[in-house]
Amino acid sequence: MESPGEDRLDGMRQDTLDPAVFVTPEEDGRSTRVELFVEGRSVSRCWIVSQQIRLGRAVVRMDGIGGVGTEPAFRKRGYARRVLSAAIRAMEAGDAGLSMLYGIPNFYENFGYAQAGPEYLIEVEPSSGSGTPKRWTTRPATMADFEEIRRLYDLAIEDAIGAAVRKPNCYAWRRLQEQLQHGDVQECVLAISPSGEARGYARRAEGYWAADVLGRDNPGWRVVGEVISLDGEAARVLIDKGLARVAPLDPARHRGWLIAAPHDSAVATAAEWMGHRLRRDEKASGGSMARLLDAYRLLRDAAPELARRLSVSGCRLRRPLIVATPSAQVELSREEAGLSVRPCANAAGGIARDVWTVSGQELVRAVLGEAVPDDVCRLQRTGLTQEAAEALRAMFPRRCSHMYLPDRY
Repeated sequence: MESPGEDRLDGMRQDTLDPAVFVTPEEDGRSTRVELFVEGRSVSRCWIVSQQIRLGRAVVRMDGIGGVGTEPAFRKRGYARRVLSAAIRAMEAGDAGLSMLYGIPNFYENFGYAQAGPEYLIEVEPSSGSGTPKRWTTRPATMADFEEIRRLYDLAIEDAIGAAVRKPNCYAWRRLQEQLQHGDVQECVLAISPSGEARGYARRAEGYWAADVLGRDNPGWRVVGEVISLDGEAARVLIDKGLARVAPLDPARHRGWLIAAPHDSAVATAAEWMGHRLRRDEKASGGSMARLLDAYRLLRDAAPELARRLSVSGCRLRRPLIVATPSAQVELSREEAGLSVRPCANAAGGIARDVWTVSGQELVRAVLGEAVPDDVCRLQRTGLTQEAAEALRAMFPRRCSHMYLPDRY
């Protein structure tokens, strides 16, 4: 028998191609368990974690993969492969255009995942305090500041790439709320402007798996889970004074603080100005990885930001541009209301079109700001008009895709 017992069938859906695998929505409303049964026992599983991430002014639906594992006695039998294959089928049948995960090396490439970009880090060594702008201060956050902290995060990620759109009841906010309610004055500090306004915060965020892994991989550094700032002055006071308040250093163990933050953020700009080191951790395999699920859904969700970039650049895109991946073709065309995104059967015949032939992996990297369209264009056999090439450069500039540590799945 390769199925769960009758008492476990409520809400479970059998995979269409693998009868030993079942898909079950969890009670949290955002995750789905995919598990393989042997003689009525769940022996291998993973979770699909549905999230929304920022792509500048657009919000993109993304399905994350987490919790991949097989019981020790059942390993080396291909069960994880079957579970992940079923998870991909479930995601492809859903609403997301993109899947992401944080994975081990030399495994997830077998399922179509590729590097999504480096880990963006900031190394901060103790300073003399010269970086603090005049009349700026820091203070511990209290429960009365909770809604303001949420507002600061939302404002700071408005133009970000890859940052999670946090719902009010998400785990990152629930946990911070619990800590503030219990009077943990070291968990979070605010940057206060001379006018008394909160303009940023630093959060210790210990105990999240992503922060723990980053600390394990970087001995000698004290990880600070999240530093958010609306401007350079707030970032400077947080770096110069706030880090020591949320995460005091042990001189025998720590040479400084390690912050995971995108290098196109106010925090990174301020840190570099103050003389601290920006670091990119590149991996040949594993780490942050992504996979295209559906080109039309991905480009449809991204359309508001792509249209904004075209408008700012002045690119006209007077004739349709076909984005041709191995699995689908999508037509992009300018309209008065913005950018029209339509699935199309093929790029032959009809009105004149430009065709951008691109792999699914390269399209995902371009959307996340981690691929250079010029390089992709040079690799394709069919040429693009200058107008189409300029439109691609405008729509897919280099950015720093980053999800903050408390949101990783």
